[in-house]
Amino acid sequence: MKKILFTKWTVVISIFIIFGTIFYVTNGKNKNDNEKATVETVDTKTFKTKLQPKIKELTTNYNDIIEKDWLPAWEEMNTNGDSVDRNKLLATMSAVSKQYETLMNEIDTIKIEESITDIHIQKQLIQFTTQFKSASNYMKNAADLIIDKYNNSTPANEIIENTKQALGLADQHIVIALSTLNEIKDKLGISKK
Repeated sequence: MKKILFTKWTVVISIFIIFGTIFYVTNGKNKNDNEKATVETVDTKTFKTKLQPKIKELTTNYNDIIEKDWLPAWEEMNTNGDSVDRNKLLATMSAVSKQYETLMNEIDTIKIEESITDIHIQKQLIQFTTQFKSASNYMKNAADLIIDKYNNSTPANEIIENTKQALGLADQHIVIALSTLNEIKDKLGISKK
């Protein structure tokens, strides 16, 4: 009888120890998570209020330049070849070049180190800005290449082939920039809307 009573108390005490350990570990983790969440919340709030609006403006402008100016001119070059209106094309490409140069200058105004405390997110934001600036630079170079070639009376098919390389590099850099931006948003807990 004493042996059964001893075994029952041993089981009861063991259960209390197990539940106590689980309770302690669970509450201990919650305290660490709350402290970590506070730091993330500060960076998330700062990102949402200071950085995200500017980044959204820049990426929207990048796409708008492509859709409104670049693509129509590019399609006309590909369709009409040497019979394209040279003056109109040069004016469009000059505007495109200036717009991308403006984007490159504006991306430099983003204050990353002053805004974000997490070093890893800072590095990713720097990578985003670097890749975005490179993409804008290649788009500017593509427009400048078309301007130079038309000013030198180079045939349209040669211009198109030479420009494709710059466009490919711009595409690579913008894809890297946007994927880096998505990683940043994931780390900050910002969901896509």
